[in-house]
Amino acid sequence: MACIQGHTEIVKLLLEHRADVNVSDENELTPLGNASIPGHTEIVKLLLNRGVANVDHTDKINCTPLGMACVKGHTEVVELLLEHGANVNHINEQKLTPLGMTCIEGHKKIVELLLKHGAIVNVSDEDNDAPLGIACAKGHTEIVKLLLKQDGVDINFINRKGDTPLGMACIGGHKKVVELLLNYQADVNHINEQKHTPLVMACIGGHAEIIEVLQKHGADINATDEQKEYTTCCGLYWRT
Repeated sequence: MACIQGHTEIVKLLLEHRADVNVSDENELTPLGNASIPGHTEIVKLLLNRGVANVDHTDKINCTPLGMACVKGHTEVVELLLEHGANVNHINEQKLTPLGMTCIEGHKKIVELLLKHGAIVNVSDEDNDAPLGIACAKGHTEIVKLLLKQDGVDINFINRKGDTPLGMACIGGHKKVVELLLNYQADVNHINEQKHTPLVMACIGGHAEIIEVLQKHGADINATDEQKEYTTCCGLYWRT
């Protein structure tokens, strides 16, 4: 309870009396996990310096303290855990790594830290979405920039639905992300499992500015029969 509530002095007192720092509660959370979630940096530091047996102890959904801190955006806690050897590429129950979880929430500084400590960029989750696709779908432009600069990043990584990061950015209406991906040579005419290209996805979403960007980068309005139907409805067919 002291770790959850952030009562640093009480934690110090308990540690002086040799409290077990590795005991877990009903959710399989250790004191370190309970301090990491709300971001109690000083308590996390105390526990780590005390000699926590397993910095990567997992809770009921196989999430580590590092993953918890990443989701909540606690940069200082993340830095401390990484300095003490936390597994930067641990995979939780949803097959998300700390990097994937951070890309969902949009914490740029934490993404930088994770990449600096060796986070793998092409690990996919239960929907086969890699961090780049996740960041594109959410419209986190600055994170997308960071990921695109990483060696080996797959700009055309295909998820379970057959969508690429470009397609996900198009359906979400994230114009700046779309422009970034196209500047890095993303496949503008990729066809997903529904026979939709990024252009069709932009049409479905009603994103006129993105439609124009895609056309300037060579989007083919005749890629599929279904494509013709959608683009005709958008008025694109008659402008070519």
